[in-house]
Amino acid sequence: MTQGNCVPTAGSRADPLTREDHARLATEFEAIVHDTLDTLDQFESTGMNVQMPADYEKLHEILVNATREYRKHVHASLDSKSLDQG
Repeated sequence: MTQGNCVPTAGSRADPLTREDHARLATEFEAIVHDTLDTLDQFESTGMNVQMPADYEKLHEILVNATREYRKHVHASLDSKSLDQG
C-alpha cells in the first residue's frame, strides 16, 4: 500500500467516500493492523527488536497510523449509516 495522499481519508472533500468505501477501507486497514501485530510478535520472539530497533520503531508507527485510519473509516461508515436512516 502506498503512503501519502494516495489513500483517501474520512471526510475527503475532493472525492467524497460512500459508506461502502469507508467500510472497505476500514477492512483493509484492519488487515494491516493485524499483519503488523503479527510482524511485531515475530520481531519480539526472534530478538529482532533488539537487533533492528529502528525497524521495530517503524513497525510501531505503522501500527499507530493504520489504527488511526481504521478508526476514522469505521466512524465515518457508522456516521453515514445513521445519516441514511435519519
